[in-house]
Formats: sequence, structure tokens, C-alpha cells
Amino acid sequence: MSEERDALSPELSAFLIELAIALNKHAIYPGGHPSLGPAAARLHERLEPLHATRETLRLGIARDRLVIDGVSTDPMNPVLAELAGRLHRHHLAGMSLLRGASLAELQDVLATLAHEADRTGEPLGLAPPERRNAWQSVHLHSQDYGRLELMAEGDAHLADEISEVNELWVALAQAATQTDDGSHGLEPNELAEVIERRKRGAAYDKVIVDYMQKIAGELRKRGPREAKELRHRVSSLISTLDPEVLDELLRLAGGAEERRRFLLNAAEGMSVDAVVALVRASGRTESHAISESLLRMFRKLAAHTGGESESRRGAAESALRDQVRALVNDWSLEDPNPTAYGAALSGMASTSSARASMADASHRPEPTRVVQMAIEVGETGKVLSAAIDRMIDDGSVRDLLDTLSAKETSDVTRHIWERLAGREIFDRVLGASPLDTVVLDQLVTRMGIAAAEPMLDALATSELSQTRRILLDRLTRLGPEVTPLAGERLPGAPWYLQRNLLRLIADIGVWPPGFEPESYVAGSDPRVRIEAIRILLRTPERREQAMILALKDPDPRVAEMGLLAAAESCPSSLIVQVTAHARGRRNEDFTVLAIRALGTLDDSLAVDALLELAAPKRGLFRSRAPAKSLSYLAALRALHRHWEEPRVTRTLAVAARSQDPEIRDAAMGIDREDF
Repeated sequence: MSEERDALSPELSAFLIELAIALNKHAIYPGGHPSLGPAAARLHERLEPLHATRETLRLGIARDRLVIDGVSTDPMNPVLAELAGRLHRHHLAGMSLLRGASLAELQDVLATLAHEADRTGEPLGLAPPERRNAWQSVHLHSQDYGRLELMAEGDAHLADEISEVNELWVALAQAATQTDDGSHGLEPNELAEVIERRKRGAAYDKVIVDYMQKIAGELRKRGPREAKELRHRVSSLISTLDPEVLDELLRLAGGAEERRRFLLNAAEGMSVDAVVALVRASGRTESHAISESLLRMFRKLAAHTGGESESRRGAAESALRDQVRALVNDWSLEDPNPTAYGAALSGMASTSSARASMADASHRPEPTRVVQMAIEVGETGKVLSAAIDRMIDDGSVRDLLDTLSAKETSDVTRHIWERLAGREIFDRVLGASPLDTVVLDQLVTRMGIAAAEPMLDALATSELSQTRRILLDRLTRLGPEVTPLAGERLPGAPWYLQRNLLRLIADIGVWPPGFEPESYVAGSDPRVRIEAIRILLRTPERREQAMILALKDPDPRVAEMGLLAAAESCPSSLIVQVTAHARGRRNEDFTVLAIRALGTLDDSLAVDALLELAAPKRGLFRSRAPAKSLSYLAALRALHRHWEEPRVTRTLAVAARSQDPEIRDAAMGIDREDF
């Protein structure tokens, strides 16, 4: 059975195809190739009309498909599936293109994305935020799967499926907040507050409910074991929304048939609380009188789904979903029960849950209220300490911090801060998964440099790349005082920790005492050598030495760094090594970079190497230009700087007689990318 799928508009389809073509060309050809400029220009032409109706074009990224305007592309489309796969390998969850994106920005973005993450080992989604947001009008959003640890053990194979539906949650959060930042990390209750507070209009509400409908359909299709976290988040969002807001959203869900399909999908894929909330809202929206007795039965069944008996929970949940399906398929009866009978049913429906709550009730006061009262009366003691411990044990550190932030400094608040800012609590915050950045930032601000040691310890042990990126960012903010602590941990550390510590030192820009980057270039992991050489390249007096080390390195990623640096400015001392790379034919990208580096030199050896690469082929009657290649064109352009030398003049003259316009242009020193 073929999967029903909404179709993209022709304009969006054409834009995605153009994006795939442009990105593929940037991956095939080196910078400066004449095919790259027109490809980027066509993409820019496709983008401008799309911004006529929207401020921002948002593109969600899954393993084999893209999500744009809430519509998923066909995973069987080879062009778009390959585009999605290339972006997904960069660990990207989405891309936002703002109105006013320039051609130059698009060219730079394409050049950046063209580097295959599998080959470079540096996916953009794992790069620092400043690299992903280096453009004013184009933002790249990293995957945020820090919550995947909530899956049961052995469910890791579901990550790819989760990534697709996760894009819908990202798109929903960004549409609700109308921002491109990390808003997809909002808790459901926070997102509900955003939707309720925002000055909404029909267009805003329509986008929100469209994404809700898409998510409901995906959840129904995937079954109970998949996308558990998304199921929990969207169910919590719907349950938390104010009933009036939910009514307004459902009115824009389309006609009666669309609303019923939404409810049927929700009945299969969402929590019972969300299902009941949607049923009540839909009844009000469609002016169907739902029997109050039936609603009371729904509430009673919902209460049983949280009971202790597993069999009773399953039976109650199944019965509730069956009743909802029957109700949605046939709205009919008005409330047949008289008032007295209704009151009796209400009592019966509430009795069991009331008894359960009485049996489970803890007669202790809420710890938050204890803390608030202690601050008000200015008293500390065992009761306050017990309340603080309870909030910490319950994972309510953020609530405790919110209580403090709203109060003036006092002996009580200082006492609480001393308890929170201790190593024990800070280690527990650092060990949480996902890491609560709000709590982390407040504690780091309070602790200052004392927070560095615990964060460095967590950096060494954390298995989540997202946590490591957050820690590196906060450590960098602490400044130069961190680098001596990082330097002490470098010797003997495993390669992955050395890489992160070197990156930290590079970002801070201050070396620790006795630090010598060269010691991490020889014999270490290539990823460590890359970071060490990057530090050396940023130091003017060590730049030449860094290029020498990089060009000698057997790893192509390290050698490429040296060639890129040499192509910008090549010292004469490197001419032998650069020439070897130009002649080595490791791959054409390396050859072109080496040729560009040789072209910056006014040296006879460099000219000899370039002439060898551009030497004409001897024909029967006269010499002719070699077959066109990227390296041949690059060599001609580099030689044009020395056109007055007789031997260079002869080579350029042969090329100028070519039938190929690109070869003729290169012989004249013209790079078509300049036009």
C-alpha cells in the first residue's frame, strides 16, 4: 500500500532540486570552478520568490527526507533523499533561510556544507554555534537528541525514525516561537505558555495546528514503541494548553472531517489526558453536545490508566480509546441525564481517584513553600535543609533557583546558595542527561572559576557530544584562568579529551604555561594533530612551522589544512613540499590547492613546476593544449602572473589557441567565477 503524502508546491520542489544540484556541484568541483557561480545564482533566484510570502524559509532534515512547510519529501526521490542524507550526516536538524539572504552568503554556505562530514570527521552540527551561525541570513540547526537516552535499552536502532518525527517537533517549536534558536529544547509547558502569550492571528494558529495534525498522524503510524519522547512532549503540550486556546486552534484544523481525522489519530497515538482534552475541545468547536456523563466516564477511565495494576491500566486505556473512536465517528446524543443523576455519576467517577490520592498523600508540606516561607521569615534550620534536599532529590533545582532569583540577598538565600554551589550538587547537575543549561549557567555565574574543575572532569567522562559542546562553551566563557587547568590535564589524556582541551585552548586564545603544541603533532591521533596545527596556524611566528608539519603529515585531512594555508600565503621554504603535492596526484583537490600555493610565489622552481603541469602536447604539425582538467586550468591561471617569461609565453600561447573557451580564459588569467 502506498503511503499517502502531501505534495510540495512546485516552487518549493524546484527550490529543493536546485539546492541539491548546487550542493552536489560544490562537492565535486573545487572553489573557483566556473560551474559553481551559476549554480548558486540559480538557487538564489529560486529562493527570492519564496520569501515573498514568508520571512523565513525553514527546512527540517531527516535521514532520507526533508520537511518543509510541514510537508515531508518522498524518500524514494533519489535527488532529495541524497540531499537529506548529506545534510543529515552533518548532524543537522534544520536550516533557516531568512529574507534578504545574499548570493555571497549562499555561496559560502554551499561551500561549507559541501565538505562531507564522513570524510572530514567534523560534522557542522557538532561544531560550535558560532560556526553554524556565521551568516546573517542563513542559520544551521544542530540535532538535539539529548533526550534519546529516555528510550529503553536496546532501542538505539530507532534513532533514525525518531529523527524524522523530531524534525516536526523542531518545526512546531520554531513556528510557535517564531525564532530559529534552540527553542525546540523548550519543555511542553513552556511552549504552551509561548503559544498562549503570543499575539496570535489566524495564520499563526493555522501553522501551529497544521504541525499538530502532522505529528498526530506520524505517531499513529509509528506505533507505541517508537518516538516515545515526541509522544510525551506533544501530549503534554496539548494537555497543558488553555481550553480556549485549544478551541481556537481546532477551529482552524480544517473542516469537520479534518478535525475528526485529527482526533482519530490522536486517539491512537497520544496520551489519554491529551485525548480527553481534544475530545472536549472538539465537541465545543463543532457544537456537538457531549454527554457530561460520558466525559465523566472518560475521566474515570483516565484515572484508572494511572493505577497500580498493569492489567487494569491496559484495559482502561483500551476502553477509553475505543469510546473516543466511537464518539468521533458518530456525534449525536444530547445529555440524557437529569441533574441529580449527573451529580451522582460525578461522585462515582471521582471517588476512586479521591481515595487513591488520600492513600498516597504525604502529609509533609511542599518543599517549595517551605523554602519560600524560610526566606520570608529569615530562618534557617533542619526543616529548610530537608526541603532543599527534597527539591534536589526530585530534580527541582531549577525551581529552587527561580525562588532565589526573585528574592533579595539575605542570610537564608546565602545559606541556600552555599548548599547549591558546593561540589556535590554541581556534580549532580553536570551528570544530568540532558544537561539543564539554565541551572548550569546560574551555578557557573555564582561559582566563577571554581566551576572549571568540575566541568573539566565532566568533559572527560561525558558520553554525549551535546553535553561536551555545552561544557566547552561554558569553559571558554570563563576565560584565560581555565587554560592552566586544561594544560595540566593534557599530557597522557586519551585522544578525544586532548582534542577537546586543545580546542578549548585555541578558542580562549591564551596558552597555558609551558604549553608546546608541537608535542601533540607527532605520533598522536590525526584529530588531535588537526587541533594542534590549528593552534600553530593562528600564531604568526609559528605559522610556517605549522604548514611544514601539516604538509608532511600522512593523513589527508591534516595535509589539506597545510595546503589551504599555503594557498593563502606560501613561504618560499615550502616550495619543495608544495611541489611534491602538486605532482603527487593524491587527488585533484590537493593538486589544485598546491598549484594555487605555487602561484603565490615568484620563484623559478615554482614556475618550473607549473610549466610541467601545463606543458603542451606535441602534435604532428604543432603543439596543442592538453585535455582540460581543473589542475590544468589552475596552472594556466597561476602561470599568467609570469607571462613575460619566454617559456611561459609559449605555453600560454598554445592554450590561447584552444577551441575550449575555459582554456582560453585561463591562459589570459581569467577566472569565470569573477563574473
